[in-house]
Amino acid sequence: MQKINAYLGFAIKSGNLIKGVDKIIENKKPVYVVLYSSLADNSLSKLMKFVAYNKIDIFKVTDEVLPLGSKAIALTDQNLARVIKEKLKNVEDC
Repeated sequence: MQKINAYLGFAIKSGNLIKGVDKIIENKKPVYVVLYSSLADNSLSKLMKFVAYNKIDIFKVTDEVLPLGSKAIALTDQNLARVIKEKLKNVEDC
């Protein structure tokens, strides 16, 4: 968990993290992974349609994993996304 938070910190500092469902969907950069926690049904539906259409990996995580106040984030850096996906696939319950 701490390593995932550290990687998300790198993504924030480098400008490769997008917060919020609407901003993720409207974004012009390529998205490599999406993380979400507790979302309303409408927001979750919009996000799922977006990731399915664009063939993006998506993971449900606990609120503690996401940066302050975020319910959904997307990573636009391929290398950070790859590392985070590997970490999440090795952790049973994030």
